[in-house]
Amino acid sequence: MTHKIINGKYGEVHYWISEKKENTILFIHGALMDHNLFKEQVSYFSKDYTVITVDVPWHGLSQPYNSFSLKNAADDIVKILDIEKIDFVHFVGQSMGGLIAQIIALQHPSKVKSLTVIGSAPMQPKYYKKETNLRFERFVISLFPYNFLVKSMAKKVAESKQGQDYIFEVMKQHTKSKLLEIMKKVAADALNCLNESILDTPILITYGDNDKTANIQEYCKRWAELENRELKVIENASHSANLDNPKMFNAVLSSFLKNIKTVPNKRYKQ
Repeated sequence: MTHKIINGKYGEVHYWISEKKENTILFIHGALMDHNLFKEQVSYFSKDYTVITVDVPWHGLSQPYNSFSLKNAADDIVKILDIEKIDFVHFVGQSMGGLIAQIIALQHPSKVKSLTVIGSAPMQPKYYKKETNLRFERFVISLFPYNFLVKSMAKKVAESKQGQDYIFEVMKQHTKSKLLEIMKKVAADALNCLNESILDTPILITYGDNDKTANIQEYCKRWAELENRELKVIENASHSANLDNPKMFNAVLSSFLKNIKTVPNKRYKQ
């Protein structure tokens, strides 16, 4: 993987790209993570695809970054594709990364060949009831020592030891105030980006069978049912399902991508 940097909208954005092949997969990590969330996918898929991973703005090496938003992150990722002269990409997004990928699919449909989400929710407002009390949740989080908090969150969002170790190490790079700030910004931004449009692209919805994050399983099931999308539950996995059970996730994603080449796009029901 070659490490490259672009001047994004409000700061430098770091990304990594493998040797170029006919088809491309671009992986977008979740909040507080970095590009290493997909290390198991890079080694597996780079044999047959151009693989791109990115440190989303305000994360990893892509900081400092002013004016973070899901939309600005989406714009900078599209800029990477423009610089690399790559179109029609398979996007894979985990949690927050799935929201960013959906924004790209909505605003730049010609660049999206397919979309795969991992523990991520749909962007249409019809799936949601009332806004959750995130202010109270942030207050509760602020009461705990940061080291204890990071260990607890690592156990919550990952099942495997390798997953928990990675999340613990990457989250230690943040401060408690940064964690709370990202939680607040991503939640508010997601609400602002809700859109009734149904994406006109093949979508694979995945989540871990032990993912207890908010109501993610319920959202994913309804999304798959209402839009006739493919849904796969990753066994022995939590919120970071691709890291907890890479063997199953890689097989599921590989099968989905190969099927796109032979099956025409469906008409999704409203």
